[in-house]
Amino acid sequence: MPILSIILFLFLNNKVPDYYTQIGEDGKVYMFVFVWGEVINPGMVKVPYKSDLLFVISQAGGIKSTADLNKVWIKHYKNKKREKISLKDFIDGKNERIPILNPGDIVYVEMTKWAKLKRKLEPIYFISTIAGTALSIINLYLTLSK
Repeated sequence: MPILSIILFLFLNNKVPDYYTQIGEDGKVYMFVFVWGEVINPGMVKVPYKSDLLFVISQAGGIKSTADLNKVWIKHYKNKKREKISLKDFIDGKNERIPILNPGDIVYVEMTKWAKLKRKLEPIYFISTIAGTALSIINLYLTLSK
């Protein structure tokens, strides 16, 4: 059975599998894709050949609460094209098309604007906390030294 899978895979792709494909011990064809951004476990993910976007994101642990469902990008390895997907439209029933991924594709889930702003403000919050603590200590010192 594994030999048949390999032959079928080579026939369908009209080429020898590249770095991003693998024949599993079970005889099935697997592919590697990259999932980055606001997912729980970013990195390279091994999934069955021709998996869809939702399956791949799920294999990366799912999305974080800071993910912007309107801004999911796919960079296709083969044709180098970039595609913007709205998972929110899919959830809301406005779009039924979920892209099928190919070996070597990159999925990037953007962060919401609010989460980006919050991340930029974190150093200011940290500094203001230290300054507030320092002022409290000075105030306590001045009060006790009277």
